[in-house]
Amino acid sequence: MDPRKPALLLGALVLTTVLAFCFFGFLATYEPLEEGRALTWRLVYGAVGGLSVLGIALLGARFRKL
Repeated sequence: MDPRKPALLLGALVLTTVLAFCFFGFLATYEPLEEGRALTWRLVYGAVGGLSVLGIALLGARFRKL
């Protein structure tokens, strides 16, 4: 077994927890907030969550190559 595989799996697990945090944070922005703040946080959570999905996909592609 390649020693890099566990590291890739751990990275994917960390990114999955970041994605879950961003998902719940994005949902929390629909509670009553100041309008400008809600949009800002939606954009931040959406961007970080999207980057997490991209990172998980890239790690999965690298994992398949090993």
